[in-house]
Amino acid sequence: MQGGIIMNKKKFIDYQEQLLKQLQDEEFASGYLNEALNDEDPRIFLLTLKNVIAAQEDNISSIAKESNITSYKHLSNIIIKSKS
Repeated sequence: MQGGIIMNKKKFIDYQEQLLKQLQDEEFASGYLNEALNDEDPRIFLLTLKNVIAAQEDNISSIAKESNITSYKHLSNIIIKSKS
């Protein structure tokens, strides 16, 4: 008790940290990306893709090398052009 207030010591998990853990599962990541594709704003998909890339960094690095994608910005331009 502190100053007459009972302190609740629950551990809070950062949303982004939890999301990145979930996105390490390929099936979850696939569903997450598919949902983002339904949005009319291509920026939503790009944000979603950025999260998946952060979660699956090792897998994405090898895919990027194989497809000659040099940066996130390069990939963003490809996606935006394909949606217009």
